[in-house]
Amino acid sequence: MMAWVAELQAFDWRALDVRDAGDWPRPAQWLALAALGLGALWAAWALHVSGKRDILAASEREEATLKAAYRDKARQAAGLAALRQRESTLADAFNTFVATLPAHTEVPGLVEDIASAARVNRLVVERIELQAERTGEQYVELPINLTLTGDYHQLGAFAGAVANLPRLVTLHDFELAAMEAASTLRLTVLAKTYRYRPAEATP
Repeated sequence: MMAWVAELQAFDWRALDVRDAGDWPRPAQWLALAALGLGALWAAWALHVSGKRDILAASEREEATLKAAYRDKARQAAGLAALRQRESTLADAFNTFVATLPAHTEVPGLVEDIASAARVNRLVVERIELQAERTGEQYVELPINLTLTGDYHQLGAFAGAVANLPRLVTLHDFELAAMEAASTLRLTVLAKTYRYRPAEATP
């Protein structure tokens, strides 16, 4: 070993020529082989790891995407029960609303209820006239022209009575005109009621 060290120390490294590697001292040859071997190992490792790094980076991106999708699905699953409850509540509210709309066979009874509300409030019914039905997207609208006479408070009480009918009736296009008799008014108003159209009945 000491001889190798002495030989390396005595060797002129500046005169080293790769073309004459066979004439190098044995220690220099071993060092050159070791350097080549280490260089080859490093190159192979670098190439191998470089490819694996690309795979690792792709896997990490995929992992991040999957985690985000999982979090999104987890949030949706957590809110599913509340969403179903809300859907059930909305369905109940819709069914309750539809129940306030008269069926076709109930329209004559509804007209009688409106006339009865006028009589109860001591109004004179001059006209109740059914108009042609108007078909909407989800409902059928039935307009009813009304002409009533009475005082201001009687007319107001009539409007409240109509609002409290079990079936939905809305009042539109109010027109008030003074009569010759003191405090007597003539009210012309358009009442509307609605009938629900199921989806299968929609053209």
